[in-house]
Order: sequence, then C-alpha cells, then structure tokens
Amino acid sequence: MGSWQTLFATQAGVGAALTGLVFVALSINLKQILALPSLADRAGEALLLLLLPVINGLVGVLPQTSSRALGGELLGIATVLWVIVSRILLTGHKAALGRPAHEFVTRALAAQFAVVPAIVAGCLLLVGNSSGGPVVAGLGPIGGDSPVTPRVKLRPVQEW
Repeated sequence: MGSWQTLFATQAGVGAALTGLVFVALSINLKQILALPSLADRAGEALLLLLLPVINGLVGVLPQTSSRALGGELLGIATVLWVIVSRILLTGHKAALGRPAHEFVTRALAAQFAVVPAIVAGCLLLVGNSSGGPVVAGLGPIGGDSPVTPRVKLRPVQEW
C-alpha cells in the first residue's frame, strides 16, 4: 500500500480544507441554520460526508500490516458513517413530506453515492483485491479486479 501514500495524503489534505471551509460557513450562519431543525440535520450530514474522505485518507497513510487491514478499517468507518447519514436522511424525510419528492430523492442518492464507494473499497480490500480498493476509496466507483469489471486492470499511480 506504500505506493498509495501520496494519493491518501493528498485526499486527506484537500478534504480537510474543504471541510474547514464548510465549517466556517456554517459557523457564520449558525443562527439561521438552527432556526430550522431540518437545516441543522443537513449541515451535520454535509460535514459528515466531507469528513469521510479526510478519515479515509488518514487511515490510508497509516502503516498497515496488510491491505486487508486497510479494507477492514475503511469498511468499518464507512459503514458507521452510512448508518449515521441514513438516520439523518430518515429524519429529514419526515420533515420534507410537504416538499417535491425529487428533492429528497436527489439528496438521498447523493449521500448514498458519497458513502457506498468507501464500503465497496473496504469489501474489495478485505477479500484480497489490493489493486481496485484504494482507487474506489479515493476516487469513487471505478472498478478493479472484481467480478463486476473483469477487464479493467488498475495499477498504482507510480506504474502509469
């Protein structure tokens, strides 16, 4: 996993910068956000979703004994975050009953698409696929040596 250190470090740094900017924006508008309970939930959801790449990047630069250990860590973190975000979405669905349905569907799909790649990456690494997992964790659902995309061979960045 040493060849992925730069990607994970960059991911953690950029994610932390973006999370910090959103945190400052939320702090400036805190009174308006807290005035509507649904906005507070959405703000928390946004911060959690922005923290996922930061945490994944930090986990990726830790010295692991194997790619399976990294997979277990990514899977555990992403699953916990998925449960929390799903609970926020369920709460938000009750508050959005008077709104058009496509608004909530778009929000829910965006949140799920943000978390699911990390879960897939954790599963890929956990079963021993060390080439596709980091790319999925870092860049989104791209494939690898999995049954889903058998013709794609992903290599670490240094080999490109």
